[in-house]
Amino acid sequence: MIPFPVIVAFSTVIDVAVAGLVLVSYRRRSNRTDRGPSLLRAAHLAAAGVAGGFACLAKLPVYTLLGVDVFGLAHLVYFDGAVGVPAIGATVLVISGYLAIRSRPAVFSGPVTMLAGLAVSTVPVSIWASFVEPYRLVVERAEIPVLPARGGVATVRIGVLADLQTDRITEYERSAVERLMAMRPDVILMPGDVFQGTRSAFERELPAIRGLLGRLDAPGGVYAVVGNVDSPQALRVMFEGTGIRLLAGDVVMASAGGCTVAIGGLEFRGAAHETRETVRELGAMRGPGGTGGADPEHRGADVRILLTHAPDPVLELDGSSGIDLVVAGHTHGGQVQLPLIGPLAMVSRVPRATAAGGLTRVNDVWTYVSRGVGFERGNAPRVRLFCPPEISLLTLVPK
Repeated sequence: MIPFPVIVAFSTVIDVAVAGLVLVSYRRRSNRTDRGPSLLRAAHLAAAGVAGGFACLAKLPVYTLLGVDVFGLAHLVYFDGAVGVPAIGATVLVISGYLAIRSRPAVFSGPVTMLAGLAVSTVPVSIWASFVEPYRLVVERAEIPVLPARGGVATVRIGVLADLQTDRITEYERSAVERLMAMRPDVILMPGDVFQGTRSAFERELPAIRGLLGRLDAPGGVYAVVGNVDSPQALRVMFEGTGIRLLAGDVVMASAGGCTVAIGGLEFRGAAHETRETVRELGAMRGPGGTGGADPEHRGADVRILLTHAPDPVLELDGSSGIDLVVAGHTHGGQVQLPLIGPLAMVSRVPRATAAGGLTRVNDVWTYVSRGVGFERGNAPRVRLFCPPEISLLTLVPK
């Protein structure tokens, strides 16, 4: 099996070489004309870029046969843009500068030189997106209003630690837990994706994982669901000796902030009827401020929270569901967001503004999607741009 870094480097070299050959071909053709040598213009540079792009696309079926997944293909495209394009731009600038110093005729037109400078100027952005922002952990806060009639609901602080998604425990992961615990949440919710690595890495890191997760503690408890890179068995092993409770279609009652909170956890790959049953059971736990659902003699819950890895189940809810808040992760906010566009990639059917992360209203249900602490591992490009990782503190307040 060819190591993936070798595939990435080989692919980028080929794409750059193809683009360079197209430029050289244009130059040689112009030198053979009776008018003498002419400048390589923006159109020629565009043709070279298109040729390099086709070279990249032409290799994708081959890499698919080699076992490169969709995240790996995205990595190949990203590396072309982050390394290959600036390399061509730098070459153009070096040649132009050399010819200017030697008082030789110019080879590239002014617009081409400007485009080359623009390509090189993207290097700091790529460095930031690859090595800085993925570890620039921020704290996001949001307030969710609830009806004050529900048993005199006080302020409830909910900590969210989503998509740790690490392959080894470092100071970065430890700092995320420390900062979350420093906010003293009443309840901690983990929407899945804790570890993403090989079996040998899991066995090696298991003591460190348990030590890290064992530091999570809250008066109302710590609750988690299975993510798409998790397995229930692996999570149970990781949670041994910690205070974390794994919810797999379960609904539990917790006391937090002076009120009763019902938390329902969905299985990521659970059957549709199991999801509906969990939602029905959770929504039925209505306290005095709710409408219907609960037995009048049974106090029920003051607040009901649905914990799910992917946010998509909220699309099946509405304001009559009896659920006050949906907490999810999974999308990573897209990892790359652009102004006015939002996330470039969405792994969810929810609205783009919801997948981007934060608190939104979906089908009249408050929904919080965390951008997560980690990022996609494996062959995926380890990049974030305008989408920093986060830990979250959600505050339920009487409105």
